[in-house]
Amino acid sequence: LNAAAYYGLGCIYQLKKEWANGANAFAKALEINPELVHAYYLKGLMHVNQRDHQKALEIWDKGKDVAARLNDIELQGMMTGNVGNVYHDMGQSQKAIPYQEEALMLARLIHDKKQEERHLSNLGNSYKNIGQPGKAVELYDQGLAIARIIPDKDFEERLLGNKSGALVDMGRYKEGIECGIAALLVAEARGDSGAVASHALNIGAAYANQAIYPEALQFYQRALRIKRAENDQRSVCSLLDNMGTVYKDMGEISTAIDTFQLALGVAREIPSKRHELKALGSLGYAYSGWSEYAKANDYFHQALFLADSLGDKRMIGTYLGNIGVVHKKWGSFSKALDFLNRALQHDEHISNPRGMVRHYTNMANIYEIRGDYLQALDLEKKA
Repeated sequence: LNAAAYYGLGCIYQLKKEWANGANAFAKALEINPELVHAYYLKGLMHVNQRDHQKALEIWDKGKDVAARLNDIELQGMMTGNVGNVYHDMGQSQKAIPYQEEALMLARLIHDKKQEERHLSNLGNSYKNIGQPGKAVELYDQGLAIARIIPDKDFEERLLGNKSGALVDMGRYKEGIECGIAALLVAEARGDSGAVASHALNIGAAYANQAIYPEALQFYQRALRIKRAENDQRSVCSLLDNMGTVYKDMGEISTAIDTFQLALGVAREIPSKRHELKALGSLGYAYSGWSEYAKANDYFHQALFLADSLGDKRMIGTYLGNIGVVHKKWGSFSKALDFLNRALQHDEHISNPRGMVRHYTNMANIYEIRGDYLQALDLEKKA
């Protein structure tokens, strides 16, 4: 077979979602013809679909250089942007930005508005991730201007949703919610129920963060109806947990507990141990807030056992500490100190300073209640 035949075979495997076979076919095409630029692009996609990010980086890094040498600016920009996007997906947004900025420049060089709006969106996401939501909003606005001219309703909705999240991060909740509602309306007009649910969830969270609970519940319930209709049980579980938290914060503890119990039932039906862990913890917090310490203790112990079986080290420390706090509220100070000491040692071992601060503070509070002010002061200093 020649390079073109292997390339065609790779495209067939891509359509069949046989990622490994596709990657091998494109590799053979490139062995025969190392200047078959589009094969680099597609081979990288095969590796991303296999979650082999390092291999994708290697192939796209090489491919963009070949494209530059052949003056294929379009593919050079697409692969350069993809390198940045992979770094972003790997949690290395700072490293992603130079690649995404170069890709944006290349798209503008050839007046490719579709690619320009995509690079603006991705670059905005990276700036948002490194704590610069204001810069992200500027980039999203530039992308929105292009999306509305083209027009591109799909990307307009995506950019509105991204901008909404950045505005909320800046504490500009009113604008963020307005932007989120605009995104929801575009998604609704396009008949994309999944996107409607996603925006409704984010709007609900924004209202909940401001303690505007009726509106938060209204949007959560809208998302919940869609996810139930789609039989997306994991999303149903998460939404029930969010709604339970709103009820708890409203002081409607009985309703909160009923909602968390629904979430727990769905989690066990899926089954999803991660969602079960979250629901157990939420029930523990709710019963603790209701001064039902025996039940809180039971649910936190169940959560601790599950976190241990999952190897979730951070949550092990959290639930050890929570059990300690329940015993403190119960007036069982010796048991409380025992669990808090275990939590402290655990979080010190896994280098979790935030958890350590919490445990030291709770221990200091116990010694203060006991009247041992010197010990309390020492623990507060350590915190």
